[in-house]
Amino acid sequence: MARRMAMRTFDISLCMIVRDEEKTLSRCLSSVKDTVAEIIVVDTGSTDRSVEIAETFGARVINVPWKHHFAEARNAALERATGQWILVLDADEEWAPPAPDYLRQLLGNEQRSGYDVKLVSYVGETGQESVTDSVCRLFRNDPRIRFSGSIHEGVTDSILAISPSGIESSSLVIRHYGYLDAVIREKNKNERNLAIILEALKARQDDLQLLYALGTEHFQQKDYDKALAVFESILPRTSVYAGFASDILLKTAYACKETGNRQRALSLAEEGLRYFPDFTDLLEFMAIMHSDSGAYEAALELLKRAISIGDVSHKYTSSSGSGTYRSCFMAGTLHERLFMWEEAFELYGKALQYHPNYSPAWQQLTFTACLSGRSHRLNSFISEQLLLLSGETKSFLLQLHLDRLNNQAPPLPYSDLLLAGVLSTECGQYKESARWFMKAADQYEGKRLITYTGLIHSFIEAARRYSVVELDPPESVWNCLLMED
Repeated sequence: MARRMAMRTFDISLCMIVRDEEKTLSRCLSSVKDTVAEIIVVDTGSTDRSVEIAETFGARVINVPWKHHFAEARNAALERATGQWILVLDADEEWAPPAPDYLRQLLGNEQRSGYDVKLVSYVGETGQESVTDSVCRLFRNDPRIRFSGSIHEGVTDSILAISPSGIESSSLVIRHYGYLDAVIREKNKNERNLAIILEALKARQDDLQLLYALGTEHFQQKDYDKALAVFESILPRTSVYAGFASDILLKTAYACKETGNRQRALSLAEEGLRYFPDFTDLLEFMAIMHSDSGAYEAALELLKRAISIGDVSHKYTSSSGSGTYRSCFMAGTLHERLFMWEEAFELYGKALQYHPNYSPAWQQLTFTACLSGRSHRLNSFISEQLLLLSGETKSFLLQLHLDRLNNQAPPLPYSDLLLAGVLSTECGQYKESARWFMKAADQYEGKRLITYTGLIHSFIEAARRYSVVELDPPESVWNCLLMED
């Protein structure tokens, strides 16, 4: 019998398959250890410390030979689980613990056998962008519920066979790091996946899901000719009710664009919007197509629709920011092309309300503020957002602000001097912050008290950093600075 973990709130078994995952396994298990009652790990041949790491978290480890079939390996873990519910994670994933009352509510719903969660996959070199899918990863421990599929395996079909309304969407989140460029290169995932898919297709050459997976692998490698050949072959046979229908339409349209068939791309996008009118990623794609041909007004109308719809990641496979900050940013750039600086400024500000650390929007917000005479509003906006910003964003903003000051003729505005002091303080540049605050004090006699509040704040922050003595600084300086002249 699997070893039960003490003092856990939920009767959930974590089921995993791993192989040589020592770099990420601790992060994964640390994220979920206070949620689950037991951990079942199927190891398919690790030669590193994966087994040792799993056992330090109280996991029961089962050694299973790898047969190039993900569903078989996952089902081996399910067969050993003793909890009432099962949560499935991969080692390169991280559980985002929900509010206990919310999770308790989900588990107590007797009408549901499983829940779709938001799988947020970070992509690219830095992971600043992501793609969100809905996948069923939390479900009842029922012998009728099992994974199927040699790759991109799932339990949805088996749950729906028991109860057509057995799965419900949830706000649960799993963060996935396995699609970062460095990880893909290190693990050679594309080659592994292609080999498994091609082997499976020998037995099921007309399997639409396998062919979709094959086209997606080519697409992710930017081999758009091969991807397009696969997608075009299965698109006429794909029902609009298939879970991947919206994604295959978007990918096919994009592949057409990248291979030079723009008219076919636009036709597919228009067709897709008839079936999926609220698919914001498709609206953005059409906006790009119109923008590329100079039809800015038509592109803006599409982006306005996307913004009004908002985040659809609970419903579609969707890229980060679609319907929210990315759509606002795209609309802002189009307003710039139409020399509509004030409208662009407002849209960049809206993008940053969705995503305060989105550097491209900060850069364009600063640019349009200068062109539209809104520097003071820019300073106020920065002060309002400051508590939400990362250290990297603060450093980026400081450099943008200093570049702006270097291009201004003296005397520099009082609020600009104060903001330079605040940002320098936030970035730990205390000597520079004191210099900016002193410049502000010298320039405006009537506001010495405000300026010296900032000056004292910068000194106390420095003392706190370099001293072992606990010091309580005055209220955050940006709450009393940047006042109207």
